[in-house]
Amino acid sequence: MPHLDSPADGLTAEAAISTVAGPNRAWLAAAMIVACSLGAAGLATLKPSTWEVVRPLACAGYGLAIGGLLSVLPRFVSLFALGSTLNRRPATEDRAPPWWPLHLVASALRDTPSLRRTADDFRTAVQGFVPQARGLLGQRLWPACVAAFAAPVLGLVSAWVSWSVHLPEAVRLAQEQGLETDQTEVVPVVDWSVVAWPMIITIALSLVLMLAVVLADQLSRRLFQHWAESVRPLDSESAFVQERLAALADGQLAMLGERPISDRLVETRPGPVLPPPPPPEKPQPQVSVEQLQGLGDMLRNG
Repeated sequence: MPHLDSPADGLTAEAAISTVAGPNRAWLAAAMIVACSLGAAGLATLKPSTWEVVRPLACAGYGLAIGGLLSVLPRFVSLFALGSTLNRRPATEDRAPPWWPLHLVASALRDTPSLRRTADDFRTAVQGFVPQARGLLGQRLWPACVAAFAAPVLGLVSAWVSWSVHLPEAVRLAQEQGLETDQTEVVPVVDWSVVAWPMIITIALSLVLMLAVVLADQLSRRLFQHWAESVRPLDSESAFVQERLAALADGQLAMLGERPISDRLVETRPGPVLPPPPPPEKPQPQVSVEQLQGLGDMLRNG
């Protein structure tokens, strides 16, 4: 899993794809392809042969194409593994690690407002995320694409070197047969099948590699399209997705210099309701004995 500076960083499309399909190791694949090419050329150098098909340049082209195929094979394994788990929705949400489609759901809803989000808004967000995810996953195949174009070049150079070696010999044989010719004319004595084999094999391997790249891209398109059709609007209400979206909102508020939503919720959370204090007692008037006697005399006198 990639290193994240904050929980909100996990909502970017690249981080979600890295979490689901593994980190981007395109440079590692490129290093493996180059190692295969140099290794094949080194083996041809250690054991020289008169066969043009195993010349060092030709073997370097073979190594490029074969290394490209080896770099694409893990992609097929990953796509088939993700496709097999896509149809097995977990019964509970407290699964660890979370179901992998939820990572993409959280990333797809990154720019969708959470308030008043309708089912149509959810579908639009996940459908719009499909080409973005497919493009990010397809960018990791650039070493195999470079190898598919470079291998035929090495095969062509190897064939050209073989032609430059066989041409003087063909001219000499033609002159021995009494034919007046030089190297500027076409010499039918040259064995074209021997000269052209390195180019033919590298082109064939490159075509196989290109088909593998196209197949991997189409499988990823089908996988993400199936993902968009499998997830439901209720998935946006899952605890995992809500936690990621809340982390994103807190990160945006922190960039604006405001307090996170979680802190505001703690401050505005109502406390225990206390009964109102009793009303103060009114002071009772104090009447003296003389006032009561005077009041009685007034009543008797009318």
